[in-house]
Amino acid sequence: MVTIPSNLGLDDAATSTQTGTVGEPCVAASRTGLLLTGNWYASWSPDAGKTWEFLDPFVTFPADRGRFCCDQLVQWIPQARLWVWLLQYESVSGANIFRLAVSPTGTPSSWHWWDVAPTDLNPAWTGVWFDYPDLAVSAGNLWISFNVYDADDKWRRAVVIRYPLGELRTARPVPTRPWPTAS
Repeated sequence: MVTIPSNLGLDDAATSTQTGTVGEPCVAASRTGLLLTGNWYASWSPDAGKTWEFLDPFVTFPADRGRFCCDQLVQWIPQARLWVWLLQYESVSGANIFRLAVSPTGTPSSWHWWDVAPTDLNPAWTGVWFDYPDLAVSAGNLWISFNVYDADDKWRRAVVIRYPLGELRTARPVPTRPWPTAS
């Protein structure tokens, strides 16, 4: 549970005015670090909110099969001493990716990431895209879920993917592990 003992308002330097009427904020906190995201911005504080550094999700990571668009989630996993940042990318030709980024320090230059498209989970899943992400952590795994929609914005399925925390800490390629499904 995140406990913030005071109101920590973010100024334009922390969000680079990349806010909007729909923010969908998410925050993660370690003992002193805070990572905060909204639909179009991210901010890092190494000192419990005294100072903030803007992390532009549009340029912090390179474009791949589209550019960053909107939904983001962050989490600090104490048992793995690992920051997790999940970013959703825009749909290109009816498909998109999510980017799973991890860092042991949360500092801007320390992130390692993996990109996952629907066809990476199942080659038959063409012309579909991810939306509505969620994260959960168990004793040894990070769990990611998404809804999957087709080009007509019709819901097709939900997807759950498991990443062992030990593998995420290595910063080497991590195989995705979808929950077994019939199609």
